[in-house]
Formats: sequence, structure tokens, C-alpha cells
Amino acid sequence: MLRKVDFSLSLLCLAVSAAVWIVASGYDPMPAQFPKQLALVFAILSVSLLLATILRPSPGQTTWGELVKSLRAPIVLVAGMGLYAVVLSRVGFLASSVLLMVFVCRALGYTRMANLAVVAAVTSILLYAVFALILNVPLPEPFLAGD
Repeated sequence: MLRKVDFSLSLLCLAVSAAVWIVASGYDPMPAQFPKQLALVFAILSVSLLLATILRPSPGQTTWGELVKSLRAPIVLVAGMGLYAVVLSRVGFLASSVLLMVFVCRALGYTRMANLAVVAAVTSILLYAVFALILNVPLPEPFLAGD
């Protein structure tokens, strides 16, 4: 069961990387560089998953419960990043980044909330300082900041 999922997932990821490469080929050479590099890395990882799936010995039968349990953390992380993308423009970069870091670390099993909150806040502030203040990259501000 898990081998079928890995095999299917590797083919799907390989198709996505090919689609990204094809779409990026329509861009000017400089803007196309980054998506093409990501597509290449994604394709290499997809092929490595495909080869690992084909070459590894077949384990015992995997149940649906084991499969769902193994996919819980990735699904929670993807949902958290989707929520981050939605609230980023409303809440602003700093607050949403702190919340995302706390959410991701909690989803991965980190339990020391005091340390986690400090590290998330300091990291977000440093990222804001580098991108907004030093590099002058416009970052989302809270919707109340403009009022």
C-alpha cells in the first residue's frame, strides 16, 4: 500500500516539476532561472523517491491507519502554510511569521513553549530587519497599520 503511494507520489511530483519547467521556459531567461532550478531539484528528489520505492524490499502490508498517522504531520504543515498565506496580508509579516513558526514546531512535536516563543519572535524580527530594513523588500503590514 505504502509503496503504491510512494510510487504514485513520485510520478506526480515528477509531472509537477516538468510542468514548472515548461511554464518557466516561457519566461525571460533571468526570471526563469529560479523556477527552473527548483523544478530541477524537485525532479531529482522525485526520481530518488521513485528509485527508492522500486529498489527497497517490500515491507509488510501497511494499513490505512498507519498511512494516515504517517501523513498527519505533513498534512498539518501544509495546512499551516496555507493558512499563513491567507492571513499574511491581514495580520502582517511579523505576527503571522511568529505564529507559523510556533505552529510548525508544535506540529513537529516540540513542547517547550517558552523557548519556542522567544526563538520564533527573535527569528521573525531578524528576518524583518534583513528584508524590510536592510534590503528594502516591502513586506506585508497589518491592515490596521494603514489606518
